[in-house]
Amino acid sequence: MAFEFTRKHHNVLFFVLTASITCGMVFMASLSSFAFMLTENGVSAKTISLILLCSFPHSCKFITSVFIKNALNKFANSKVNIIKVFMLSMQILIIILLSFIVLLTDCFGSITAGILMFLLTLAVSIQDIVSDYVRLQYFQGKDIAISTSICTIGFRIGLLIGGAGILYVAESFNWSLAFAIIATSIFPSILSTIALKRHSTINKELAPESIKKYFKFCKNVLAKYGIVTLFLFFLTYKFPDTCINSLKPIFLQSKGIQKIDFANISQILGFVSMLAGSSFSGFLAYKIGTSQCLKISFVFNMLCSICFMILTKFNITLLETAIFVNVSTFLLSFSTAILRIYISEEAKQDINKYTILLSLGAAARTIILYISGSILDMTSWMTLFFICFLTSIPGFIAYAKLLKTQNA
Repeated sequence: MAFEFTRKHHNVLFFVLTASITCGMVFMASLSSFAFMLTENGVSAKTISLILLCSFPHSCKFITSVFIKNALNKFANSKVNIIKVFMLSMQILIIILLSFIVLLTDCFGSITAGILMFLLTLAVSIQDIVSDYVRLQYFQGKDIAISTSICTIGFRIGLLIGGAGILYVAESFNWSLAFAIIATSIFPSILSTIALKRHSTINKELAPESIKKYFKFCKNVLAKYGIVTLFLFFLTYKFPDTCINSLKPIFLQSKGIQKIDFANISQILGFVSMLAGSSFSGFLAYKIGTSQCLKISFVFNMLCSICFMILTKFNITLLETAIFVNVSTFLLSFSTAILRIYISEEAKQDINKYTILLSLGAAARTIILYISGSILDMTSWMTLFFICFLTSIPGFIAYAKLLKTQNA
């Protein structure tokens, strides 16, 4: 049956797969690998964290989404295939932006890097919105689960290419060739977009909605939970994850870890650890419930911070470094997956509510990047990781307040 489904919808599934690979690949390349390259070029941690702030279009997808989806719905029955127009425009823009990185790898200014980061994340976020639109338009019921699984697999493959793949090529050749290969790797997605056939009917649930009504809905959602409590929860919950995952390339390089070792430790083994942590979170949430898993996640966040405090304090071997880094990856992957499950359960199949809560987490991540860079510039790695450890305390209090709101 799965074979028959795949054969029947192969064009759409190939489109979803390649679009997801592109999103994951560019996302990892523009954040982790780009940060590693900037560090090699002598850019300070604070400046890099400020540059990464320009990735906020990814944090504001809940705002962008309603405009993009309304535009797609408005022209759904016109002669122009608006889905292809949006996708091809974003894919070409991504290739152009990556080409600028290829040309400027040795002479990046902070303003230029920030502009490229902003435009790259904007293009990828729009492509992601269009890809989600296609999945919702083409598939219903159980078919959505299959297409979503393919989307997840594609994104993980993209993360591996944009992380370990770039680092291997950069170590063997140079950064210019590495980013050029990433730009070339987008062509399968372009071909799948060209081959995508227009759907005959439009899902009524995706009809254009009033912008004013949508933002009123956003306001009501935030008021229900309490914007301060909700944002404090996301800010503290994601603090260790954001600090460690975003600044990990800079930290490990400061410990003398080279590109290939970083790729092996953080990308190849990290990919396995990430899958293990995500899988374990689903199993445990099913067994004991999401609420209990969230409480466990705060403990895991503290343990992860301790792992990096140990890495900072002691001069340990490459093998020991790999163990501590991948233990932390497992713990953070568990926490990240549990948060996604929690948001999904809270949304109760309401896609607008889901997008709002998910975007709040992304917005918190953007703020944390600035805070962490400032802390690091004024103090040390040990202080930063100790603050990561402490954030779980107010985070747990904020979550307790959210529980009272949910149960009221």
